[in-house]
Formats: sequence, C-alpha cells, structure tokens
Amino acid sequence: FLNPGLFGSSRGMPAVLGHSGPALLGRMVRPFLLRRTKAKVAPELPERIEQTIKVRLSADERAVYDRVLQAARADVLGVVASKGLARSKFHVLTALLRLRQAACHARLVDGRSTDTGSKVRELIDRLLQLRDEGNRALVFSQFTEFLAIVKRQLPPELPHLYLDGK
Repeated sequence: FLNPGLFGSSRGMPAVLGHSGPALLGRMVRPFLLRRTKAKVAPELPERIEQTIKVRLSADERAVYDRVLQAARADVLGVVASKGLARSKFHVLTALLRLRQAACHARLVDGRSTDTGSKVRELIDRLLQLRDEGNRALVFSQFTEFLAIVKRQLPPELPHLYLDGK
C-alpha cells in the first residue's frame, strides 16, 4: 500500500513468485531492508554468551508433548501418503513448530495447562543467580506467548523490562 505497483500487478504476482520467485522477490525487497549488526549499533556490549541447558520435562509436560507428537505424526504421515513428501512441506514445518512449542511450555499448545513449566522454573532460577552475581540478561524467544508466561511468573524482586512486537 505504500508503493503500489512496485511488485507489479496482483495478476502478475503468480508469475513473479513462480520458479525463480524467491530469488527475484528477494532482489526486489533488498533495498527496503535494514540490517545492522551489534558491532555497528552498540560496540560497547559484551559478546553474547550462549549456554545449552538440558531441562527434563515434568510428567504432565511430557504427556502433552507426547500427545502433540502422536497427532503431528498422524497428520504428517497422512498428508505425505496422500500428497507426497514434496507437497507436504508446510505440514511438516507446522508439525515441527508445534513440537517446539510443546517442548517450550505446555500452555503454548494446550491453553488449559496450569503447569508452571520446567523451563520457566529453570530460567527464573538462572535469572535470580545472574542478578545475585551483579549481571543482567536478555531473554529472547521466538514465541512471544512464552515470554508473557515468563513475565507473569517473575518474582517481584526480579526487576525486568518487557519488549515484544506489540
């Protein structure tokens, strides 16, 4: 709506998005994307530290995950059987997304879940430890609903700022 006709007409879009569509579309929008690295924006920030922490799901969380796994498996196998693997990629990706959500927190796939969440408990423990050491942390998640769950469970003695796409 900001620049009508930039990508051609709506009738011409299927041709643009055809065989070489992704590459062509990428070249068309590249001038409108701004990508800045941390080194250019805030060089005073320390390097990012990543840790992989394995957290065992509670029995309830595991049950939710297993239900999502079984449903995803049945859905994907059914779609692949009827459409073939090449035409089932969206279903496969959707199933993987649901599994990632279920592994993150049961409430992301089952809104009725009242479990605090093993990962939320572990995260809060780590954040309290970092605070006690005089450090700060940036918590990122692809799932903003997960961040909202964490925010609601943060203890009052853990000051925080919250930012999402809203």
